[in-house]
Amino acid sequence: MSASSCSVLVMSASPCSLLVMSASSCSLLVMSASPCSLLVMSASSCSLLVMSASSCSLLVMSASPCSLLVMSASSCSLLVMSASSCSLLVMSASPCSLLVMSASPCSLLVMSTSPCSLLVMSTSPCSLLVMSTSPCSLLVMSASPCSLLVMSTSPCSLLVMSASPCSLLVMSASPCSLLVMSTSPCSLLVMSTSPCSLLVMSTSPCSLLVMSTSPCSLLVMSTSPCSLLVMSTSPCSLLVMSASPCSLLVMSTSPCSLLVMSTSPCSLLVMSASPCSLLVMSASPCSLLVMSASPCSLLVMSASPCSLLVMSTNHCSLLVT
Repeated sequence: MSASSCSVLVMSASPCSLLVMSASSCSLLVMSASPCSLLVMSASSCSLLVMSASSCSLLVMSASPCSLLVMSASSCSLLVMSASSCSLLVMSASPCSLLVMSASPCSLLVMSTSPCSLLVMSTSPCSLLVMSTSPCSLLVMSASPCSLLVMSTSPCSLLVMSASPCSLLVMSASPCSLLVMSTSPCSLLVMSTSPCSLLVMSTSPCSLLVMSTSPCSLLVMSTSPCSLLVMSTSPCSLLVMSASPCSLLVMSTSPCSLLVMSTSPCSLLVMSASPCSLLVMSASPCSLLVMSASPCSLLVMSASPCSLLVMSTNHCSLLVT
């Protein structure tokens, strides 16, 4: 033991250990050593350091009025923790995983990883991000006070969902189909497609459109408060129907015939045609006209409240009544 006016030193030794202690007016050092461990502690008015070591681990702790660092290490893991008045960092690592966490008054980050997955989560007062990934899938979620995005993907499918106070979008895709749905307060769009068909549906408060198509047919339907249109077509026929409060038109055609029908509150027209005949019929409240024609004859009939005309003709005669 040695002492002076401003310090003291104590050293004690034996066959299996050593202790050294040094003290002065502003600091203290303690060191203890043995064949299998070492402890060092140093303290002063504004900081503290503790270090402990053995054959299989190490601990280091450093502290001051405004921060703290703790590090612990062994043959199979490592932990680091650092803290101050405005942040915290924690890192833990082992041969098969890693965790990192960083926090401050306005944000938090967590990252966890292993040989087969990764998770990242970041959050602040106005947003959140979560990302999780593995060899066969990925999930991303981002959220804030006014929107949300979710994306999930795997080797055989993809899903994207985006939402905000005034709209929603959902998209789902796989190797053999695609679905897109978009909606807002005043409209909706749905589109579904696969290798052999397509469906599109669009609707709003005042109209609706539906279109369905496949390799051998097409259907279009459009409707609004004052009209309706339907069109259906295939390789061998076509149908068009248009309707409104005051009229109706129907047209149907195929390779060997045509039918047209038009009607309104005060008249009707029907026309039917094929390669070997034609029929035209027109009617109104005060008259009727019927005309039928074929390669070998013609019939015309006209009638009104006060008269009737019938004309029939063929290759060898004519009749008029």
